[in-house]
Amino acid sequence: DFLNKVKINTSLDHAVLHLSDIAWFTPDLQGITTHVRISGHISGVISNIKGQNMTIEYGRTTLLSGNITMTGLPEFSNTFIQFKLKKLITTPADLETIPLFPFYDNRRIQLPDFMKQLTSISFRGEFTGFYNDFVAYGDFFSPLGKISSDLSLKKASGNDQFRFTGNIKTTGFRLGQFLEQEPLIGNLLFDAKVDGGGTSADDYKIALNGLISHLDLNGYAYRNATISGDL
Repeated sequence: DFLNKVKINTSLDHAVLHLSDIAWFTPDLQGITTHVRISGHISGVISNIKGQNMTIEYGRTTLLSGNITMTGLPEFSNTFIQFKLKKLITTPADLETIPLFPFYDNRRIQLPDFMKQLTSISFRGEFTGFYNDFVAYGDFFSPLGKISSDLSLKKASGNDQFRFTGNIKTTGFRLGQFLEQEPLIGNLLFDAKVDGGGTSADDYKIALNGLISHLDLNGYAYRNATISGDL
């Protein structure tokens, strides 16, 4: 019983891993052509494997570092993942090269145009769950400011729609620059519950309910305003 009894205990230093090679043993990865560079210590059995002090490099600039546990391999679609991210650095350009499951469809992540205002993105937090049903919480940092999130994301069965719910909080986020609406809109501080979903960047719908602590709008500073509406 190779998957459950053969133990692995190894250290990697900038090893290049072609995910297409793993697809020979993990049918859920069939069609993927991506490769990553990995450093860190890996231990356990295939069906319950752990990575300590891991660094994963992808694309031109993406870097992840932290500790990860994966339970359920080689069936990727049924694998439970716990990833404590000390650091994630990426860009919208790299994100849009990430393939989507099922990988033989050759689809990639599609970001809304306004997301591309975030020329660089970093994140620190945790990811827990399955690839299509997970909770992610932590802090996002970009040149436009900081966003704290605690979100649950789940893919609907039978279609490509993803739904997300949770809480988002900003502290001094430059909303006007993000939406390309300066000087009409300036900085934003708010704390809101979000509920939304969609199948692509063109049809996402988001419901917001919360409190705006501060918003610069058309030369005025608005404070302590409640928000409730759809985007």
